[in-house]
Amino acid sequence: MSWRRQRRQFVVALTLGPIVYGIASADPEQVSVAVRLDGSKVVLDVEARPGDVTRAIVWQVLTDYDHMADFLSAIKSSKVVRRTHDRLEVAQSGSASRGPLTFSFATVRDVMLSEASGVVTSHLISGDFRSYDFETRLLRDASGHLTLRHHGEYVPDRWVPPVIGPALIETEVRKQYEEFIAEMQRRQQAVAVRPGR
Repeated sequence: MSWRRQRRQFVVALTLGPIVYGIASADPEQVSVAVRLDGSKVVLDVEARPGDVTRAIVWQVLTDYDHMADFLSAIKSSKVVRRTHDRLEVAQSGSASRGPLTFSFATVRDVMLSEASGVVTSHLISGDFRSYDFETRLLRDASGHLTLRHHGEYVPDRWVPPVIGPALIETEVRKQYEEFIAEMQRRQQAVAVRPGR
């Protein structure tokens, strides 16, 4: 298949996929996502509010790489392949589908954890990106509520349409953070109903 034909199919899939398969509406008060293209680089900023969940559970879910495939629908496999104190090597694979096309990915990343300051940083070792770096911070806002702030910059190994591409990325990232929050709330509820509490 020629590059031009692949490109046309990619645009058609991104255009029709959200219509054909539907996109769940997100609560703008819970997750906000901003995506922009800087040349070939995708710049991503996310702010997510998990609600009435303890900091410990938010951190537990955010860094539960060995079980992420259980609660993030785009992740098919996820495991820590090496651990040295607060430094992890994480291998993940997954896919996202729109229309007739499925885009698969696989990465190995160097992840640094700082639980005391609530910071996770990640750098690409190998995989289906030319570069990939992100930082996620767990903060409290002025009213004392927990907030996740994520900043990522990556260069995909395939062309991203300038208008439709960011819209698709925004949809997928919003869904991922909604799934993170759902798992945080599920674990918080499980703790609340344990006998003896």
